[in-house]
Amino acid sequence: MTILIIGNKGQLGSELETQAATKGIATCGTDLPDLDLTNRSDVHRLVTLEKYSAIINAAAYTAVDKAESDAETAFAVNRDGVSYLADACRENDTPLIHISTDYVFNGKSATPYKADDPIDPLGVYGRSKADGENEVRKRLSRYLIIRTSWLYGIHGQNFVKTMIRLAKE
Repeated sequence: MTILIIGNKGQLGSELETQAATKGIATCGTDLPDLDLTNRSDVHRLVTLEKYSAIINAAAYTAVDKAESDAETAFAVNRDGVSYLADACRENDTPLIHISTDYVFNGKSATPYKADDPIDPLGVYGRSKADGENEVRKRLSRYLIIRTSWLYGIHGQNFVKTMIRLAKE
């Protein structure tokens, strides 16, 4: 069977595809402009197109600072789009692996966060991702939510590449 990776052109999605290929795991992927996560019918059509063994949602509105002035888009992608995806997964009995963020926490803990610690996002980005997590939990029984931070790698822009570029300049 095949794993569908949503957001496969992004930094995380492209790396997931690469790693899966090295392990002989069949994947297919989609990203903008082929899939608009904020379009319920597009999401439903894609998820029900075939029976996937799992779906990984690596797509997100990730412009943390810009989200403060573009809350509508952040919530449309990170909450509403995720709810459409979760609904389609439930209808197709497909497990969902949803990638979230440590921004669901307020950052004030003196110790590392645990998965069941209370969330308290401070900004629009964190709130939109927390709402997306809640949509997954409400709609699905077969899911995994992974919270991550500071992605970096070969593909896409990231903090490490920015620091290297600035050092060279």
